[in-house]
Amino acid sequence: MEKTQNIQGNREEARTLEQEQYVKAASILGKSLIQGKTDPGQVQEAIQRYPEACREAAIDALIKTVQAEMDLENTPQVLETIMALKPDEETRTACEGVRKLYEQYRQQRDQALQGLEKNASQFMEKKLAREGITGSAIAGFNIKSQEQSQEVVAGITAGYRNILAQTFQTT
Repeated sequence: MEKTQNIQGNREEARTLEQEQYVKAASILGKSLIQGKTDPGQVQEAIQRYPEACREAAIDALIKTVQAEMDLENTPQVLETIMALKPDEETRTACEGVRKLYEQYRQQRDQALQGLEKNASQFMEKKLAREGITGSAIAGFNIKSQEQSQEVVAGITAGYRNILAQTFQTT
């Protein structure tokens, strides 16, 4: 009887260790997705190869990892991955809500950058005109590398991440 209990305990411990390995692997896979090194299809294929007993915990770990790192650049890939891994109604509704937030913040970012670009272009055109450069010699100005535009994008991204964090805490 005691030997049977020891064997069962060892099996349970082995299952727990195996699950921990897959959970860790799923977290690494999530980080790879966030960094753009892996696409949603590859994530889904990898998770489907996990043992059935470990899959749900691994998916939850992956989702937790990607939620913490979502931003305006990777949200579409993250949502696509989540929907493929958990295609239930609750997940679909949550992803639709996040997609709406993403669209709002992306539009806000794009409008802010367009405004900055317009102001920078007007300033530079006036400056160049004073130097005698006008007309077709003046091309558009790329402001994405300027500090001001980077600050604006960082502020909007921080707001987006904060609202996502609040959204995920309530779900």
